[in-house]
Amino acid sequence: MAGAQKGSRRGFARHVARLGAAAWAGFHYVAADSLGAEGATPASDRIGIGHIGYGRRGAQLRGLPGGQVVAIADVNAKRLAAAEGQKLKGFQDYRRLLDLKDVDAVVIATPDHWHAPNALHAVEAGKDVYCEKPLTLTIREGRKLVEAVRRYGRVLQTGSQWRSMPGCRHACELVRNGRAGKIHSVHAHNFPSPWEPELPAEPVPPEIDWDLWLGPSPFYPYNVNIYLPRAKPGWISFTPWSGGELTGNGSHGLDMVA
Repeated sequence: MAGAQKGSRRGFARHVARLGAAAWAGFHYVAADSLGAEGATPASDRIGIGHIGYGRRGAQLRGLPGGQVVAIADVNAKRLAAAEGQKLKGFQDYRRLLDLKDVDAVVIATPDHWHAPNALHAVEAGKDVYCEKPLTLTIREGRKLVEAVRRYGRVLQTGSQWRSMPGCRHACELVRNGRAGKIHSVHAHNFPSPWEPELPAEPVPPEIDWDLWLGPSPFYPYNVNIYLPRAKPGWISFTPWSGGELTGNGSHGLDMVA
């Protein structure tokens, strides 16, 4: 059984490679008590999945074949209400999720500045990882994460949804098989780099642990247009928390060109 369970866990990485397409298709949770149906994955082989970050992406990535979502973590306590009635455990501090023995693998969909700490702590805790792009905020973080994954013998997959979308896949196939003719130049958007935030302080909503959201980044007072990813403009456009649209949408288009 040990060998079968190891194989199933590593199969998690193959399944999450298709999460991009699944996100747009709208998976639904596989409830913890419904997996015993005829033809379902045996209980001993089910992968216990924990979601770290349960905003837009977390709400879209709602299940995996052979997997069972058992816990979610988010700094916004209101989002944890998704756990109610679904027999899921909910935590504001993701480290408590990583302490769970029934979590085998995690899906990380937090702001970019949290990707490396989330993933590092996960592999140290013996979990396999699927992490949204960009995998890390800095190149050095990326190297440290690769070293940790190898040291602890874990499986890590990072995702880029566009390359899994039917239209994008079809276009790439047309180029690769020569149907599009000889390609002599490629034009891409000039995706902007991030800039420093200059927004006024606002009261922190009681449901949000702002200190935990900031985490390893320098302190900056709460503003809703920082907290939301693409508001006016959102954390994805600011230096402390992201590489800007270059690593946001840019990583999609430039990834496919490469």
